[in-house]
Amino acid sequence: MASYHLTGDAQTWYYALEQDEGQPPWDRFKDLCRHHFGPPIRGTHLAKLGRLPFHSTVEEFTGRF
Repeated sequence: MASYHLTGDAQTWYYALEQDEGQPPWDRFKDLCRHHFGPPIRGTHLAKLGRLPFHSTVEEFTGRF
């Protein structure tokens, strides 16, 4: 039902998904939407972790994060 309310890029993305995989179950649809249209990784804690320099032990690296 949610796919009927999509417009623009989201609608185009869903039609391609439907052709490739068929109609996905709700949980898969939610996960794919979050992955495709969610916030960019550069704004997350994971991005901060990736930008930390790694010069010593894992314990020191973890402590700085």
